Amino acid sequence: MLYSLCIFNKNGESIFYREWNTSERYKKAGESKLESQLKLMYGFVFSMKRFVEGIAAKPNGSFQSFKTNNYKMHFYESPTGVKFILLTDPSVGNIQNNLLDIYTKFYVELVVFNPMQKPHEPINNSLFVKHLDKHLSQLPWFN
Repeated sequence: MLYSLCIFNKNGESIFYREWNTSERYKKAGESKLESQLKLMYGFVFSMKRFVEGIAAKPNGSFQSFKTNNYKMHFYESPTGVKFILLTDPSVGNIQNNLLDIYTKFYVELVVFNPMQKPHEPINNSLFVKHLDKHLSQLPWFN
């Protein structure tokens, strides 16, 4: 089951956030609480990435996911430093290919190549959201 997608620019600022399949109680959390949670999430990913790089046996070892009893955090960082985080049910396997698809097929095509979109600014592109929703809803682990 998919819970949310967060996209952070290379400066660590949240530029996109979307939820699916979450409880109403969580959705009513409020804007300031959401901002705080996104900052904590980015800080966690930043720390885990540095930790994994420090202990990796291979020179190109990278942080891809983190699992708890309640969720699994999947991570992809683009060559330009844009970070994609998907939160799913812990039973979801490796979805690096799906994160790469989100980056190449949707983010690059509909955000980066959009002349109306300013680089590193919040994404307010309804076409991006529409295609992202359609793509993700067709994946077996969406619901």
